[in-house]
Amino acid sequence: MGELADRVARLEREVTEAQEALRVVAKIDEEIENALEEVADRMHEARQEATSDRAARAGRFLMELCDHLAETVWPEVTGALRRTDLEKAARALKEASMAGKTAPAVYKLYEVNLSVQYESSPYSLGAVGEQLMAFESWLGAEGRG
Repeated sequence: MGELADRVARLEREVTEAQEALRVVAKIDEEIENALEEVADRMHEARQEATSDRAARAGRFLMELCDHLAETVWPEVTGALRRTDLEKAARALKEASMAGKTAPAVYKLYEVNLSVQYESSPYSLGAVGEQLMAFESWLGAEGRG
């Protein structure tokens, strides 16, 4: 009976050790899961930040382009026309035309990134996002959405 008791005691120790090992594995698994969630959150935040940054840069470019056209190019055109300097007027109009060809692609980049930002986090757009959400709700309530 002593040998059987020794075997039972040894098996109980092995079971206890196995249970402890399972607890350790479960704890490690939980830590890994938490770390993965944190990484996913950081990646999501980084994507949102990059989207917001692209929209801001595109918007800033468009504003600077408009300012340049309004404050530099247009005065050059009108001044050249007043002086009947057709060559200078043509150069300024060509610059405006080139800007006109650039603007749609930049605007599309701006538009797409704002849409992505809105879909991801409407409140990140501030008051504009709130107004768009209210409008969406109104459309839904009116049966138009």
